[in-house]
Amino acid sequence: MKKNLVLKLCRFGRKHSPFYRLGILPAYRNPNKNFALEYIGWYNPLTKEFSVKQDRLDHYVSLNIQMTPSAKSILLKNKTISK
Repeated sequence: MKKNLVLKLCRFGRKHSPFYRLGILPAYRNPNKNFALEYIGWYNPLTKEFSVKQDRLDHYVSLNIQMTPSAKSILLKNKTISK
C-alpha cells in the first residue's frame, strides 16, 4: 500500500515572526500539527532565505510527490525544480 505523501510548508516561529519548514507529510495530516515524516528544507519569508536538501527533494520528485501551491511556488522561485 502506497501512502499519499505531500510536500507542505509547516509553520514555526513566534507570533509575527513566521518561519517555515518544507515537510513531507501524509496527505490527510494538518501541517500545523508538526508531524512530518521528514523535513527537507526551510524558508524564512522575512529575510527571503531558503535552503533545501537537494538530493532528498530529487528523490521525492522522482516519486511524483504532490506539492501544495505555496511550496511549489517557493521551489520554482528559487529554481530548485523545473515546471
